[in-house]
Order: sequence, then structure tokens, then C-alpha cells
Amino acid sequence: PGWSGYDIRSSFESRYGVPTWVDNDVNLLACGERARRLHEHPDLIYFKVGTGIGAGLLSRGRIHRGANGAAGDVGHLPVPGSDVPCRCGKIGCLEAVAGGWALVRDAQAAVADGASGFLADQAAAGRALTPEGIARAAENGDPLSITLVQRAARVVGEMIAALVNMFNPRVIVIGGAVAAAGELFLAGGRQR
Repeated sequence: PGWSGYDIRSSFESRYGVPTWVDNDVNLLACGERARRLHEHPDLIYFKVGTGIGAGLLSRGRIHRGANGAAGDVGHLPVPGSDVPCRCGKIGCLEAVAGGWALVRDAQAAVADGASGFLADQAAAGRALTPEGIARAAENGDPLSITLVQRAARVVGEMIAALVNMFNPRVIVIGGAVAAAGELFLAGGRQR
């Protein structure tokens, strides 16, 4: 909000005197992977699970944007059987089930309902719960965090499987704050 129509590129170019490229974060992450792997893997999906969820799609080494630039905007695709409200106003979006903000929401609700452990201690100390904190706590064995990360990984794994069937990439790169839980997250995704 407030940035619609603002010419970010020209402002940066005039201030810093350098060419500037403005794009969606996950497309830029996919471009970073392209710089590292282009000759090996020109067909790639970069799937980011952070506060939000999105996919950057490389096809023959080029970002696939779709007709109006929204290709890879998978965070607001519906999760079958979910009735969780999303911050976009829809019901059951992938992001509302497995995004970082959803994990924080669910962790706060669990703590309010009496859950104990690292996240409850953080909340009691007045520290804000974050997707990064939940991922780190899961890696360190916190039961609530593990449950949240594994649930997110299963749902994300199903979405990645659908993308693989549609897009047929050679490589899938998974990143973002929630995915920082490492093998715990990857194992749940691989299971699907």
C-alpha cells in the first residue's frame, strides 16, 4: 500500500547513478540461482516459504512471468479442506496454512491455550515470535515448533509436487525463513 504507481527504478537510478532492476523477491532469488547454475539447470523452481509463499520459475534460463506477471504466485492457491482465513480476504490459502505469519499466529494461539516450551518462554519474556525463531526452535527440538514446521512442510510439499507435475523442472530450490528449519522442513516436503 502506498507504493502503487511509484517509479522506484528511476528514483534509485537517479540517486545512485547505476542501472536498477526492480522485481518480485522470489523472482530475484530464482535469478540468483540462475547466475549460479544456468548451464547445469536452466529449468528451475525457487520455492520461498517465508512470511509469505511464492515460486520463481526459470524456463530455459528465463524467468517465466505469465500473461500479467503473476506466474508463481502460489501463496494464495487454495489448500483442499482448509477453512483458515487469509490476510488477503480469501479462505484456505496456502499462505494462511503454511506461511510464516500463519505459523506465528498458530504458535501464539497454542501458547495462549497453555502450550509450554521454548516459544511459550519467548512469549512470556515479551519477545515477539517470528518465522525465523520458530524454524530455529524446531531445529533445536522444541515440540510445538516441530509440529508447526512439519505441518507447513507437508502442505508446501503437496504444492511443490503439483508445480513439478506442471512445470517439470530439473532442480527445485527451497528457501525462506520457514524453510530455514533445514532437514526437518525438507523431510516433510519430500514425504509428499
